[in-house]
Amino acid sequence: MFYLKTASVCIFFTQFTASFSLKSQMFHKETETRLVGASMKTITVSSGIECAMICTNDNCCSSTHDTNLEQCSLFLECCPDKEFSKGSQTIKKISGLNPPPKDCSELPAESCSGVYVMQPENGPSMTVFCEMGIDNGGWTDDYPYFRRVWNAELFKTIHLPPKGRGRGNDNLHFILRQRSYQVRFDLEDFTGDTAYAVYSTMYVGDESDNYKLNLKGYYGTAGNSMVTAGKISLTGTMFSTRDRDNDLNERSCAIIKGGGWWYRSCSLANINGLYSEKDSNRAVHWKLWRGNTGLKKTMMMIKP
Repeated sequence: MFYLKTASVCIFFTQFTASFSLKSQMFHKETETRLVGASMKTITVSSGIECAMICTNDNCCSSTHDTNLEQCSLFLECCPDKEFSKGSQTIKKISGLNPPPKDCSELPAESCSGVYVMQPENGPSMTVFCEMGIDNGGWTDDYPYFRRVWNAELFKTIHLPPKGRGRGNDNLHFILRQRSYQVRFDLEDFTGDTAYAVYSTMYVGDESDNYKLNLKGYYGTAGNSMVTAGKISLTGTMFSTRDRDNDLNERSCAIIKGGGWWYRSCSLANINGLYSEKDSNRAVHWKLWRGNTGLKKTMMMIKP
């Protein structure tokens, strides 16, 4: 993702200034995608920049530029559906984000779900996914990059995050230490059924504290699986990986469960386990909803 400011590029595209009254406007550009649905209009243009400029002056909120056909389609809707399209790009107007948001809850209300750069207070810049369409939006999602192994070199070999993304445990700590946050787990099985679990309070310590968890205030439809088989809360539990056993079980829960998590004594949740449709203790599962049966999709998101 990158941001393009027309005020900064008008010098390089002066041939358009006669036709368009330029404004200071930021855009979000995504390649290899196009918007689908009813557009305001479609016109012939020579570049994505020209398409963006027309959108700025035409009261549209998003646009698609097809490089091969040299066509620009303008949309009133800010977040229409997208599909893969080689040679196309989508361009969406966004409000200026200066300073950068501390978490996804600070994005403008009209923002679409997608990848954004965040700058937590007294923390490093990071790239996260913002979910803007569920439960009033504003949810920050970085959990796919939790550690499955602790050692840095082993981590890079086995579970290398995309360029620009840090380890989820560290990012989670930097965001959560700013203020009070809730956490939401969204689950989907392989039949398409869904459920959710929300906890009103979540905090995670830093690495020196082994990312110790504080969690309370469950409500939802999935059942409270952030407990042990004996219904003991995971509050106070340290994060465990297969090369760093911080749980209370005789055997390593990270090895038994096939992931990295706040296991305590092998908790009922395992959303960082192995992707599988099978009924397995090592599969991604939420035991109080679907037992050990593997889940198709999970999301873990936080917001104030």
